[in-house]
Amino acid sequence: MEVAIRGANLCMITDILIQENKLLPRERKIVYNSINDHINFVINNLEWSPFSRNNHYLANIVGLLVMAYFLPRDEYNLSILKFADDQLFNEIFYQFHNDGGNKEGSSAYHILSVEIILIGIYFSKKLEKEGSMNKAVLKKNTLDKTFFIKLLSDNVDKKYKNKIFRKLENMISFSKEMKRNDNSLLQVGDNDSGCFFDLDFSIESAEKKKLHLLTSLNKKGTIYNLIMKRIKVKILSAKRSKELIKKENSKFYEKYLYRNSYFFKFHKKIRIKDIKLIHFKDFGILCYSNKILKLFVNCKENYDQFNSGHMHYDNLSIDFSFNKQNIVADPGSFLYTSDTTKRSNFKSLEMHFSPFFNNSEKISERYTFSSSRFFCARAISFDKNSFIGEVRYDEGKIIRVIQFFENGLSIKDYSNDNPIKNLLKSLKKKKISSSYGILSKNKIINKKFI
Repeated sequence: MEVAIRGANLCMITDILIQENKLLPRERKIVYNSINDHINFVINNLEWSPFSRNNHYLANIVGLLVMAYFLPRDEYNLSILKFADDQLFNEIFYQFHNDGGNKEGSSAYHILSVEIILIGIYFSKKLEKEGSMNKAVLKKNTLDKTFFIKLLSDNVDKKYKNKIFRKLENMISFSKEMKRNDNSLLQVGDNDSGCFFDLDFSIESAEKKKLHLLTSLNKKGTIYNLIMKRIKVKILSAKRSKELIKKENSKFYEKYLYRNSYFFKFHKKIRIKDIKLIHFKDFGILCYSNKILKLFVNCKENYDQFNSGHMHYDNLSIDFSFNKQNIVADPGSFLYTSDTTKRSNFKSLEMHFSPFFNNSEKISERYTFSSSRFFCARAISFDKNSFIGEVRYDEGKIIRVIQFFENGLSIKDYSNDNPIKNLLKSLKKKKISSSYGILSKNKIINKKFI
């Protein structure tokens, strides 16, 4: 992955230097040879498996697209372009749910992956216009991994590409929805410092992934603007949820043995009827919003052991922002491979506003990039201003009831099995990571709203 990203960035920088007449012919050859070495390394070390692929493989194939496009054309480069172009569309189909969300279970990795894909589609469109791919033929060397990958991949034709473009619209709509009321990126699941190209250098931010912001802007002169002009994909607003589950009477749960309740006060009254709901069922998140607030509720029913490696232990947790202030925030990831202990801590139940028991067993992780457990949640009832869901642990199940009022947000947790953890106490001093490697002064719970 790193080699593919570095090679693609070398191409972009070299192209700028050539346009500015800053490279001597001898220097240009040195850089070309280096980029060719990058191609050969990536093609011989593709991060592909028939059981699981992720953003690493996306970076591989888009890196190949960029590098092979940049270098002088020959039969070998054309075969790489053909392979990478086909694989790009296959991976969009494989790595994303129909609702547009990424299967890895992370909002940040979703943004990273879609940014990589948009860069790939840009070069695919350029190749289509040039007609270069008409001459491209895949190598039939049975000792080459690309041959086996192609053998196990779908055939890509114009009809297939059109179908994928419809999914791409959903992916961009999902990206647009992944921002809080203050426009910061929702950090559900893992995050790291990864970025293929910075799509808008004019936005100074520790978070280099910016698609969630750029979908709402129309800034000229950016890499993002250049890409969107070329690929001509519609930026649609995600459709409001029509799949409203019949409202259940929450008073039934008042009879349960164990209860916890929280109320977050608003500093100004809201119009409840103006709240809209978008439900990304496949990804497992509900988004409630109006002009002044944004509430995310995680509700994941399914777990794919091979393709959900970036999920956290956060089922039925919330992330809530009001009037450009975070009230309850997902803590993010903070660190990744550099400190696996801190990474596991930020991933844990104890760092999320998820309902769990006082005696819930602390989860120990065997592997850094996978989850040893999955606690299933399901939506029992919801409409555009309320939600009832349940999450199941080894120790029993917990019901969570969320409801909007004009003056605040109510959250109540119920169980008949065991006492439930008081989250206001357990999360009181815990801080969030505002981006990868950055520990914010802000805490998970903003006490101004309690």
